[in-house]
Amino acid sequence: MESKKNTEMLAGWIMNVAVLGLILGACWYFRSVLVYILAAFVVSLLGHPLMELMRKIKVRGKQLPDALLAVITILVILGVLSFTVTQIIPVVLHIVREASVMNTQNVLLITPSSIRSMRESEAYSPAWDPSLTS
Repeated sequence: MESKKNTEMLAGWIMNVAVLGLILGACWYFRSVLVYILAAFVVSLLGHPLMELMRKIKVRGKQLPDALLAVITILVILGVLSFTVTQIIPVVLHIVREASVMNTQNVLLITPSSIRSMRESEAYSPAWDPSLTS
């Protein structure tokens, strides 16, 4: 009786692993389509609140058509994306580039006495010192 129960449990585990393998295999096979589905899902998550907000706008007492609201929403999302690409990413790349050419030997020259002198300066605030937080 006990061995039959263990056999059934093992068969259940094997079936679960086989189904999981089939699902993962299908995801791998259709990965290019899944990328577009995920992108559409993200755009819809971003656009839905904006659509709901713009539905409250009335022109001559009438609500704007959903097609126009969808176009405006997509343009706003594309505008935010293009702003991010053109303004924020170059700044991040500049910071990374500066950090990559930084001389690490100079960082190692910081001594406990220089840290102590920084702590004694007027600009020092204990709130900024992570070593003092518990």
